Amino acid sequence: MESLNRGMTFHDRLFMNPVEKFEVYGKFPWKLVVSILLLILTSTQVLLLTMPDGQYSYNQLILWNKLFLNMRASGDDFELVDEYHFYTIEEMRRFIERTSFVICI
Repeated sequence: MESLNRGMTFHDRLFMNPVEKFEVYGKFPWKLVVSILLLILTSTQVLLLTMPDGQYSYNQLILWNKLFLNMRASGDDFELVDEYHFYTIEEMRRFIERTSFVICI
């Protein structure tokens, strides 16, 4: 460790960034390269692990909008509109009767 930092003052080790150290002392910034690779690999892992959950969440959004807000939604990104059709009291009564009938069967 001392042989690598020979000639480098404490001030230089503390305040110079890795690129400046490479230009002045010829010391390759391995820590910087490892940190960048770690950042890339971790980001890739997070994206790969959360990708299936994103589709599931989107499908749940479509389902809840269809069931409870009577929203015009077909599951396509382009067909999902921000129009909400609220139920009237009669429509809500029919919906509850139909739902309770399905649950009882």
